[in-house]
Amino acid sequence: MLLRKLTLALALAGGITAPAGAHVVVDAAFSQQMLREVQALSASAATGSPEQRAAALVDLGQTLARATDLLNQDLLAHDGRLGVLSQALTRQLRIRGMQPVYSAALKRYLAPVEPFEQALALAPEGARAGDARFRLLTAHFYDSFAVDPMQPLDRDWQRLNQRIVEAEAFLAAYPDHPGRIETEFILALEHARAVRLAPEAARARHARAAEELLHDFEDRDPYGTRTVTLRQAIEALPEGGDSRS
Repeated sequence: MLLRKLTLALALAGGITAPAGAHVVVDAAFSQQMLREVQALSASAATGSPEQRAAALVDLGQTLARATDLLNQDLLAHDGRLGVLSQALTRQLRIRGMQPVYSAALKRYLAPVEPFEQALALAPEGARAGDARFRLLTAHFYDSFAVDPMQPLDRDWQRLNQRIVEAEAFLAAYPDHPGRIETEFILALEHARAVRLAPEAARARHARAAEELLHDFEDRDPYGTRTVTLRQAIEALPEGGDSRS
């Protein structure tokens, strides 16, 4: 059940979903438009003030993220192989040094992160820093598992803890960001992961944090996809780390 619900959660997060009955996901017009945007934004990111360059890099990253989403849709539509036009698009992106990275473990292309990292390096407190940080949070989370968020590919506790710290810092710094609810959803699942991966003394604290976030989702939308996904994940936690008696 959790796996089925997670598919919907991925769709809500801008993840991978194949259009029903679709065969051609990337057409020639889209490819040409995408490459024009990439060319223009790459030029903008090379000149101007750090703030201006950072803004162009965020826009570039978002454009590449759209391309990656559609390439992943194309993989689903063609049983794991790209269509002809998608292959041509990836070649053109490779020529420009921006080819999407394919993960054999995930069987899909990874979300782009480099433009957002570069934007933050240029303007860590800039007007678009919140957008860059949000994109990095979602990319690192959704590319950390194949299907089930409670079965991450990387079980390193230090890296998980760092992602929790970054998500909490984002929520504190950008309380009105459009990605706030999605970040709370990710943070709740990261806390749930920590119930299994954190040092034993910290597990109850993470269980309580996950449940508190779940309660917020239940108050807002008790039957929503995110709420159901969180509830199922938390109910499956080992009793030893669960805050409920």
